[in-house]
Amino acid sequence: MSLSGHEFYTKNKDLQRYIDILTKDFYVELPTNLAQEFSRHKIVQKARELDRITIAEDHRYKRSSIKVKDNLCIKKDGNKYFFEFFI
Repeated sequence: MSLSGHEFYTKNKDLQRYIDILTKDFYVELPTNLAQEFSRHKIVQKARELDRITIAEDHRYKRSSIKVKDNLCIKKDGNKYFFEFFI
């Protein structure tokens, strides 16, 4: 069963580049400010509550990492990203 229709939209080209990596891989390292911007969206907050996305920060090197679990699929359509949760 998949719950579709969850959209993530951003105009930030740097953030789009990192999310494109997430669509192919399940792990990405990015600057802390972009990770904060990513975590502010409602769909990302919901995925974090369901323990599908993990966001961690390294204070020493000022880098963050995002890890996506296998039961979450991210698809791209223009500037929109669709999150599908598989149960």
